[in-house]
Amino acid sequence: MPQKRNSNTTTTIPKRGKKKEVFPETVTDNTELAINEILKDGNNQQSKSTSTKRGCNKKETVAS
Repeated sequence: MPQKRNSNTTTTIPKRGKKKEVFPETVTDNTELAINEILKDGNNQQSKSTSTKRGCNKKETVAS
């Protein structure tokens, strides 16, 4: 049984390694677009999210 687990772990590691190599190149374009959108919307959303989260938490606490 331990040998089988080692085989699975060894098999999983190479797959992750190959995916990691492919991801940076593929995600580079998507990441840049995502970062730009997050930076633009993120600044506005962060303020709203903070207020919304606080309001939701207070409402949920009061409701409970």
